[in-house]
Amino acid sequence: MLLKHGLFTFHDDARRSYELMIEMVTQAEEYLTKKAGATVEATVEAQEDLVGLAKLRKAVSKKRGHAQLAKLDASAVAVGYSHQPNVATFGTRGPLTPDHSIRTKRTPAFVGEDIDAAIQKFSEDYTSYFTRHANGQTMLDTAPRFVIWQGKGLVSFGDTLKDAGIVADIAQHTAATVQLGQAVGGWEPLPERDIFEIEYWDLEQAKLRKGPARKVHQARWPSSPALRLASALLVRKAWPNRVPPSWAWISTPTS
Repeated sequence: MLLKHGLFTFHDDARRSYELMIEMVTQAEEYLTKKAGATVEATVEAQEDLVGLAKLRKAVSKKRGHAQLAKLDASAVAVGYSHQPNVATFGTRGPLTPDHSIRTKRTPAFVGEDIDAAIQKFSEDYTSYFTRHANGQTMLDTAPRFVIWQGKGLVSFGDTLKDAGIVADIAQHTAATVQLGQAVGGWEPLPERDIFEIEYWDLEQAKLRKGPARKVHQARWPSSPALRLASALLVRKAWPNRVPPSWAWISTPTS
């Protein structure tokens, strides 16, 4: 067992090594289920807030330096997690494993009623984190990669749908594991210095640089109030009974 990182099993026979892993993971799952109980789920659906989602995406895009796509998880589990007392504290302590930081940064942002203030605070906190540990590195952008949106769920961001989907997958697993850790005694990640060394390790950053070239989203939100209303109505007509997918909102308002 590697503290705050993972589990390794060994045996001369490969199959037996695999079986040991399954056995130990099963033991852990049974213990956590007994100790922590059921996952907290929302008892009511989150109130749809498409304007808030667009505003959040705009704020994150500005900090990232280019337009981002947003993927909203408004499932009962995600909304229940965002409603938990003190999630703004324990949910933003750090990643499950240091290498997640190259995709998600060290922490998510927590967003309440004031979206712009929350994203600005994350940006300032990230700058302070970099300043504390930097030794000649160039700071990356200060935008969060996913957000705990109070009462609304989890929102993940990326240059492409694939990028946003990868972050969303990590965010969902992180929320579930952090919730379990908090229930059985308190969630505590690695120290931020250790996470910084992974996030800014050149070999890790190279993994991202190998990805496809970023697509620049050229669309703009209509400037006329009438056109804005018409655009919103068209999107609502296409998805009348659920939140439209993130790609339906390609444009980021510029004013």
